Amino acid sequence: MITRDDVKEEIKYLMVAYPNYAPTLTGSPNVIDVFLDILGEYEKEFLHPAVLKCIKESNRIFAPSVGEILEWVRLLASEKKNKYIPEPEQKYVSADVLRKL
Repeated sequence: MITRDDVKEEIKYLMVAYPNYAPTLTGSPNVIDVFLDILGEYEKEFLHPAVLKCIKESNRIFAPSVGEILEWVRLLASEKKNKYIPEPEQKYVSADVLRKL
């Protein structure tokens, strides 16, 4: 799961990538609270790749919102999950399906 420290590292990364990005880091709620609330249920392995995907989008001039990062986290998590779904063995596939191949 994504931790507060993971979020802090990504916020720092975004601040370096976007020098004009000045998130609210004090008070309650702050950007770290919001990121953790929205992204905390996902695995850490998807967070940085999602941030990189957002940064690398063409014509991006502003730091991504947490919602944009969430979209990529979900997509990356879904891709990993689907990667491990085995293809059906041909002996169990109906003749109709095989004809369409």
